Amino acid sequence: MRQIILAGLITLSATLTSTATAQCNGRYEDSLFSEIEKTTLTYSPIFNDGQHQLDLYSPKNDSEEKRPLIVYIHGGSFISGDKSGIDCQHFAEFFAKRGYVVASINYRLANPFLFLASKQVQYQAVLEAMVDAKTSVRFFLKSTREGNPYHLDSQAFFLGGYSAGAVTALHATWIDRMDELSPEIQSIVSSTIGDLNGDAGFQSLPFPVQGLFSFSGALHQTSYLDSSDSETCYSIHSKDDSTVWYECGPAYGNPDLLQLCGSGSLEDRDGMLRKELHHLVTLDKAGHGWAGLGNANPVFRWALDSINQYIYPMLPCAKSPLGLSSLGNANFEIFPNPCHGSETIHIRTESKFVQIRTLQGSLIGQFPVTEGEIKLPNLPGGMYFLQTEINKQRLTRTFVVTAP
Repeated sequence: MRQIILAGLITLSATLTSTATAQCNGRYEDSLFSEIEKTTLTYSPIFNDGQHQLDLYSPKNDSEEKRPLIVYIHGGSFISGDKSGIDCQHFAEFFAKRGYVVASINYRLANPFLFLASKQVQYQAVLEAMVDAKTSVRFFLKSTREGNPYHLDSQAFFLGGYSAGAVTALHATWIDRMDELSPEIQSIVSSTIGDLNGDAGFQSLPFPVQGLFSFSGALHQTSYLDSSDSETCYSIHSKDDSTVWYECGPAYGNPDLLQLCGSGSLEDRDGMLRKELHHLVTLDKAGHGWAGLGNANPVFRWALDSINQYIYPMLPCAKSPLGLSSLGNANFEIFPNPCHGSETIHIRTESKFVQIRTLQGSLIGQFPVTEGEIKLPNLPGGMYFLQTEINKQRLTRTFVVTAP
């Protein structure tokens, strides 16, 4: 039995458009490659040092010309850690064997003694990590425009990480205007990295992230996730995390460190905006270190599968079998969600029938809606699509069935 509780997964809003071009032919869903290649690269044209290197993992002898890229960022409280951490290796190997290209990146780290003594140094460390992450993504975007030597699809770039790496990914993507920051932080930006595009190179290029994922991550302020953001994020966080709090609090509970608002706090504000952009799985008593152990922890192994299920429908090659025209409609709601595989669930819809499909689009069956309810057909644990049609518009909700 999995030692987790799926207590807060909100409906996925990844756009599954009917304009997607072709099926992925088995790629990305299952492990297809037995061997992978690893290459170490410097991604910044400004800083030629180990803190601006990445390890690039790709399937060996792969003939695919346009592949999705995942940039993974290690943890370490902004004072330690490395791209070769065990979670970085296991994450990269899992996805590379499925056909993805994975970049595990290093970024600038602060002096531990100065970091603990000064909140200005803490702000600077997060800002430098943030712009280094942006530079690494832009490095690959530039490569697609100059011969595409890594055989990437610039419409399928994803970013995430663990702990400080997740904090970095969220801030890099969701802080896109200086006026989102306090005057104090704006001053630190100006005096250190210049602006939000940073000082590590490729500042004029776009930042083409299609989706985010966060293992035990947080934002300094929940207001950084606002109506100007469009990138969805899939977060996995434990309620008993005492390093990066599930709600809001100083890192490690130490008032000398910056406040971080964890994944749970992102679910509590602004109604539909957060439901559309942030999708949370809450763990039970997994602490903070579950991801740092890599495959030695069964929760981490489960998380890799879960992230793959989140990313896969967003891939350009993953033709939507559902013919979706919209995922967000207040007239189509499911509860409870998550649920058990054989219970009766409540549905708010004008339709008299719904279909249940797997994430790959296989039809499980069509079910009548009787007085706002349907009886589930004893589904195994996992994630599913529920589809209906209202006013000639196909609508879909995702729902989670928890394992017995």
